[in-house]
Amino acid sequence: MPEAEHNPACAQLYFYDSDDALRYRMQQNDDLNCDTMRYLQHMLLDINRYKPLLCHAFEILQTIRLLDARKGLFLGLSQHLTCL
Repeated sequence: MPEAEHNPACAQLYFYDSDDALRYRMQQNDDLNCDTMRYLQHMLLDINRYKPLLCHAFEILQTIRLLDARKGLFLGLSQHLTCL
């Protein structure tokens, strides 16, 4: 995950809620049409052959986060994390 002062980019965006991911993409590409970006994002999520792998990685991150929270630690992962 990116440092707190940096926005996520590229593959990091697959670990975020799709609305949050779209917002980050639009911040980096404000000259593009938001509806077109939303359509492309949904299309890519539907056909992405790495989606199962990314979902599994997300589940591992969530497990680590819960284990660390039980120890009184916090990894600082976004509350908006979701599996595609």
